[in-house]
Amino acid sequence: SGGILDGCGLASCLALDNFAHFILEKATFNNGRTYGVGVETRGRGYELIARDLYFHTSIPGLEGNTGLYSYGGDSHFIDIISVNYTIGIHLAGRGSNRMSRCHVWGVSTRPLVKDQVPETLKESVCFKIDATDTVMRDCYADTGNIGFWMNGWEERMECCSYAGLRLLKDSVVIRQNRGSIWANGFYARKISKDSVLYTYVNKDSRIRWDDDCLLAHFGGAPKGDMKEITAQWAIKTWAAMKISDFNAA
Repeated sequence: SGGILDGCGLASCLALDNFAHFILEKATFNNGRTYGVGVETRGRGYELIARDLYFHTSIPGLEGNTGLYSYGGDSHFIDIISVNYTIGIHLAGRGSNRMSRCHVWGVSTRPLVKDQVPETLKESVCFKIDATDTVMRDCYADTGNIGFWMNGWEERMECCSYAGLRLLKDSVVIRQNRGSIWANGFYARKISKDSVLYTYVNKDSRIRWDDDCLLAHFGGAPKGDMKEITAQWAIKTWAAMKISDFNAA
């Protein structure tokens, strides 16, 4: 509990292995070379309670790093903020994890070279979920090239949201290589005409949209027939949206 660990771009900040019923809380992890925190990178563990954690990258040359990486299962992640790590939070394996009120974002300042994406945002992913049976509630993907990269089965996203950045013109809100997702109360803002709401790789991938706001901003007409809560309907609706002045980054 507590403290600031700074990897100074030379090392990861903390490795957590071979644990059970462990609490990690109220700490800051800066400038991890590979990870801010790496959970189960070498050993086993279960029932981690990770809460009130802050991750931040502030020095150059660390593109490709991950704020919070966990291969564990049966764990809870609560009130976590990750800033400028290329991958904000990565649940890499096992399953039955619960995540609540987590916010991942990158600095949206102008790049040093005009019309170039800042280093901290290149190929960035806010949430990468490879674990099965992950429940995400009130999680906010902000200024990431990919908001949610969901590859596990029986994933549930409750009241999650995505807000992009005009500079990231080819951003993807949800990318799915495989698996199944239920997105309920999901809100996404369309920033660029080239941004994509949803992409999949495996034709057996499944996503169900339920009671979602896929508009450029809150308000407007209802989405229509509730039977049309399919990936195809959502993609068509997203493509037809106009960019709103309210979405200026």
